[in-house]
Amino acid sequence: MSPFSTPPIPGAPPAELSRTAAARAIAQMAHDSGLRLAHFEHRFAMPLPEEWEVPDADLGPYPWSSEGGWRPGSLPETKFRSFRLDRRIGSFHPSHGGKWTVHELCHGLVGFGWRPSASPLWLATAARLAELVPVALWYFFDEAGAQRCPRHAGGGALFGATCLACERVGQSEQGPDFGTDPRMDRWLRQGRIYVEAEIDAAWRTLASGVPISNRYGTLDLCTDGLAYVRAHGPVLRSPVFGAWVERFCREDTGWHVDLESLVARARDVVAAVSGEGLAPPLAAGRSKTGLWKLQDVGWRLLQLRVEVEGEAGAAIAAMVDRLAAAVDEGDADSALSDVISEYTQLYDEVELPLPEHLFAVGYPLPYGHGSAVEQLAAGLATTLPTTWQALGTDAMSVAAEWAADDPWDRRGIGDRFADWARDRLPLVLAERAALEAALVHVDAPDLAARALQGMDAQSTHRRRAAHVRVVKVTHDVAADPEFPGTDQPLDAPAWLAVLHDVDGSREVLSLTERQGELLSSSALVDLATDDREQVVLDEAGLLAPLAWSADA
Repeated sequence: MSPFSTPPIPGAPPAELSRTAAARAIAQMAHDSGLRLAHFEHRFAMPLPEEWEVPDADLGPYPWSSEGGWRPGSLPETKFRSFRLDRRIGSFHPSHGGKWTVHELCHGLVGFGWRPSASPLWLATAARLAELVPVALWYFFDEAGAQRCPRHAGGGALFGATCLACERVGQSEQGPDFGTDPRMDRWLRQGRIYVEAEIDAAWRTLASGVPISNRYGTLDLCTDGLAYVRAHGPVLRSPVFGAWVERFCREDTGWHVDLESLVARARDVVAAVSGEGLAPPLAAGRSKTGLWKLQDVGWRLLQLRVEVEGEAGAAIAAMVDRLAAAVDEGDADSALSDVISEYTQLYDEVELPLPEHLFAVGYPLPYGHGSAVEQLAAGLATTLPTTWQALGTDAMSVAAEWAADDPWDRRGIGDRFADWARDRLPLVLAERAALEAALVHVDAPDLAARALQGMDAQSTHRRRAAHVRVVKVTHDVAADPEFPGTDQPLDAPAWLAVLHDVDGSREVLSLTERQGELLSSSALVDLATDDREQVVLDEAGLLAPLAWSADA
């Protein structure tokens, strides 16, 4: 029995909270602190005031720029444009791996360092210290007892690479508890060494006035801290940010006015993810229901206030004050409801951003707000263009209905919509969406299997190759939806194989019914049965050996 429960955390997939002992510790502390996640694809990024923007190609595009926005299957989350250390609400991105959940929650638990008139070097050092424990969790503490695929077992984090087999194992198998497996000690010990070396480098940076790195592999939190301040410097030095801290932050809610406090909190969380007890919860003794929402929505209103003058600006300032008062009063839900109503009324009178954009924060708010339906619709149109076209004038209403049901899964937007469409839309539309989703979201080829193709296998058993998806359709979903008759059923169901080649291209092959059934099953195929259909699939590269022979 685990000494740490894994209570539910809004927005966090349960399996990702229990995958390791360190993850279970983070989950318990996050629950005690009332933390949650926001869905990145549902969250609308409010454009910054022009004077806060930092044009720098190395930092990546802003979401609202011509280079930002959707790519087929995903809305990119640019590291230094999307992420803010001062937010207690972490980000859930469907395209990210399972490690991200506790990494984001760990950021919320550690907090951020800021003080008025701080130098850029002080702010950069605060940023690297705020990033320290979440990074150490990723590369060390969350590897202690982590379940990985046979190719990567015991090898540690993959430094940017993604292994789908590791993701599947990590979601299905729970690692041991602290002290039950001596092999965990290696990662816990190395993690503590890394943390203390980074803290020492931070102190030496401040003492010398020269940025001093503590590199580990490709990690360099010193340069990350400098890049963070480069990206967010105008915001951090703005009196508006100071006004937000004054109104919405307390020293028990994740804000550290000095770096000694930030380091102490970091060490408390390190002790917890090392099995030495839990760190004190944030906002102890306060009602945390809605506290982090007040901070989040309050900042969005303050940011908007920069560009709104006159009576409308004064009205927005009053809304900010209403939310700020609720931080200590504990009446967050009432304050949020009042402000949303007041802003909606103000929007009807003057030109302002849509309430549906301002309050699209990626989690539920009063009056049905929380999801950026237009943004999600753009994602569907980009990922499933033919399906979107076929929806016609109903497209936006369908997008809104789906957005309300969209599950918080680590799957692409096309797959999530296609699954929902099976029970909600005409079959021809659901099948069209399934095929388009398969074309976008089919897994990349297993390079080892491709490199060893043609080599002798250790056995006659095969499995479906990683780069293959199977779709069964009953309509001609490849036809142009604008032409009449495309919604008529086929004479017989058709099986299709979607292939993802090493060059990124996609191909659709027709299968026999028997081939489709073989490839759609999770069962292994045994070539020793002398089934001709199986041999054809194997020769076409649609099947892959479990292991190869090492003999010459």
